[in-house]
Amino acid sequence: NRIQLETDITPDIIWRSDHNGFTKILNNLISNAFKYTPENGTIRISIKKEEDKLSIKVYNTGKGISKENLPLIFNRYSILDNIKENSIKGLSSRNGLGLAICQSMIELLHGTINVESEVNQYAQFIVTLPALETTEKVGNIQPHEIAKVELSNYKTEVTLPETVNNEEETNQPENTILIIDDNKELLWMLKDILSNEYAILTAENGEEGLELLKQETPNLIITDIMMPKIDGITLTKQLKNNKHTAHIPLVILSAKNTTDEKIEGIESGADAYIPKPFNTQYLRTIIKQLIKKQEELKQYYNSSASAFDYSGGQLLQNEDKEYLQTAIEIINKNMDNAEFGPDELAEAMQTSGRNLYRKFKKLNQSSPKDFIKEQKMKYAAKLLLTTTLNIQEIMYRIAATNRSHFYKEFAKRYNQTPREYREANKQKDDSLV
Repeated sequence: NRIQLETDITPDIIWRSDHNGFTKILNNLISNAFKYTPENGTIRISIKKEEDKLSIKVYNTGKGISKENLPLIFNRYSILDNIKENSIKGLSSRNGLGLAICQSMIELLHGTINVESEVNQYAQFIVTLPALETTEKVGNIQPHEIAKVELSNYKTEVTLPETVNNEEETNQPENTILIIDDNKELLWMLKDILSNEYAILTAENGEEGLELLKQETPNLIITDIMMPKIDGITLTKQLKNNKHTAHIPLVILSAKNTTDEKIEGIESGADAYIPKPFNTQYLRTIIKQLIKKQEELKQYYNSSASAFDYSGGQLLQNEDKEYLQTAIEIINKNMDNAEFGPDELAEAMQTSGRNLYRKFKKLNQSSPKDFIKEQKMKYAAKLLLTTTLNIQEIMYRIAATNRSHFYKEFAKRYNQTPREYREANKQKDDSLV
């Protein structure tokens, strides 16, 4: 773009600071300057030592920042530029994340950042960092070893724990979130926001995301829409049409926020659509509820309740529903007991065999004997689809001793042999390969 870069840096400056933080601050300001400097424009970088402070100035010509927008530039929820236009130009969508992160790091170093600007003329960011006292060298410190970091009275104090609790060290988050977005600043911020509660995987485009999904199954996926290679809508449809990933809750987090765009996102299969700029607490709540709902569904389909089918459109009262669920749970506990029958079920339900029969009839259920048999066949069908147990092993699990009788009862309910049922319903989905 034929941009003229000018530097005015005092040679041989030695300054005590945090290396990673200082590098991120400088990289952010300089990269922003290049993004917003037009062809034939000018960028000036000045770094000087002024008494006991370090002054950093990054100046660039261009459209500048209006007075009404100046208070918003460090707000991580603000969008100041034309996102669609930037996307066409190949730039990251500008959502204020980089400057918000930059400001946070400057504040951690007890510095200040100010902006000077004239619309359609220039913008200049001025960072001032005070001198910090050096602390005693403590060697290479791993992130998990830092118990406390305080910046007070311009001192950085690092306190290490006296002992390391191995149990706490290995206490990793139970749930994993995969975040797919080509905006590195957004990936950094989301990881920062969510890493205390979840293990975070990140990918910078849809292809990387698919490769990660072949290695690990996350509990939730967050994806942007505007990405290179595979856009978010195409990715969502592909994941929701795949048997092995369709169950994973998926959140679209996008700057495209018209009603039609939101409808397209939901119709593609997304479980939630959150427009940028977003409220982090709202995002946390959505994630928490989707994972909770997914866990509840998992527990339901792995519990005895999922084996119960309402019949005749009858709405059972809560006490009746609980009665049948209790019966199913008792049957499941005795699934491999060949001696378990209606009398044993009645005894476990603390009633007589006659009263048990009458209760089942009142609830429009089959006889206790057939009800037990039905639960056994449903459990066998579930094992056929969710395990690699052979037919004999499954028969053992439900205490079926006669192979021909088991095949007959199974075919009566599913119109297939157990082997045919497994082959027809357990097909591998290779659409992600």
